Amino acid sequence: MRILKSDTYINEKLNISPLTKSRLDDLKKVPFQNSDITKFIESNNLKWNPITKLYDCDGDVEIEYNDYAMVVDGKFSISFGVIKGSFKCTYAHLESLKGAPQEVGGDFDCSNNKLTSLEGAPNEVGVDFYCSSNNLTTLDGAPQYVGGGFYCYGNKLTTLKGAPQEISKDFDCSNNNLTTLEGAPKKVGGDFDCSSNVLTTLKGAPKYVGDNFICSYNKLTTLECAPQEVGVGFYCTSNNLTSLEGAPNKVGGYFYCSDNSNFVLPKEKPSWVKGEIIS
Repeated sequence: MRILKSDTYINEKLNISPLTKSRLDDLKKVPFQNSDITKFIESNNLKWNPITKLYDCDGDVEIEYNDYAMVVDGKFSISFGVIKGSFKCTYAHLESLKGAPQEVGGDFDCSNNKLTSLEGAPNEVGVDFYCSSNNLTTLDGAPQYVGGGFYCYGNKLTTLKGAPQEISKDFDCSNNNLTTLEGAPKKVGGDFDCSSNVLTTLKGAPKYVGDNFICSYNKLTTLECAPQEVGVGFYCTSNNLTSLEGAPNKVGGYFYCSDNSNFVLPKEKPSWVKGEIIS
C-alpha cells in the first residue's frame, strides 16, 4: 500500500502532470462566494473538497425557505458532495436537484418544492428519502440505495419505474396518478401505501410487505397480483371489488374490504387471514 503526500494525491487523481505550485494553490483555493453564501457555508460547517470541487459536511445541512441566496432560478447556488448527516431543502422553490449531495448518511428531504425530475438526486441515502408534494411524473434519477423509507406521495406520478427495488421501511406512493404498480420495489419491510390513485390493477406490487399493504380508494376490480405475503394488515376499502380472488397467501393481521360494490364475503374466514375480515 502506498502512502501519498497530498500534492501527489491531487496530481494523480486529477491526472495533471507536471503539477506546478501555482496550479496546486488554485486547486486548494476555496471559490469566492458572496457574503450570504459564505454565512451559510460557515453556519453549516461545510468544507471545500479540492479533489471533487464540492462542499462536504460531517453533520446535518438545512436550506430553509428564506435562504434565498442558496437557491437561485430554481437551482442550488453551490454543489454538495458527501453529507454525513441529513440534508433538508424543503419549501426552497427548487426546480432541479442539480448540485444536490452525491451521498447522504441520514435523511434526504426535498419535499414541497417544484421538482419535475429527480435527476441529480443522491446516489445513496442512509436513512429516509422524501420527495413528496412536488410535480414529479416519474422516479427516474431516484437513489437506488435507500437505507430507510421512500416517500413520494402527493406528486403526479404515472409510473414507479426508477424506484429502488428493495426498501427496509415504508414506501408511500399514495395520492398520485398511478394506474399500475409496475416498477415498484419487490420487497418492502414496512408499509406499502398506494391508496388514492387510479389503479385498475395491482400488477407490479411487491411480493412481500412486512407491515401493512394499503390499496384503498382506487378503481380495482380484482386483487390479482397482490403481494404474496403481508405481515400485518391488508386494506382494500373503497374499490370496485366483488370477491377475495387473487388475495395474498398470508395476511398476518386484519383484512379490510369495506365499501366495495357487490362484494361477496366467503361463508368461512379463509385460513390465510390471521385476524378478522372487516367488511
